[in-house]
Amino acid sequence: MLPVGPEHITTSGEGQTPLLKLDSLGNKLGLNSLYLKDGGRNSTCSYKDRFCSAAVIISKSAVGVTCSNS
Repeated sequence: MLPVGPEHITTSGEGQTPLLKLDSLGNKLGLNSLYLKDGGRNSTCSYKDRFCSAAVIISKSAVGVTCSNS
């Protein structure tokens, strides 16, 4: 949990992406439960949305914020 109050929360709808169970691949690897987090369903189609959102929330008191994306 971030050490901030609800008034600092900034979001563009990231998160809440599904976990997909990969039965066939899990069986081939000898794993009973193998899941893939589908970050491609975020608002910018990137798993990095969660990290950038957390950075913005933490740095709300800063003069400026920059998040890089490759």
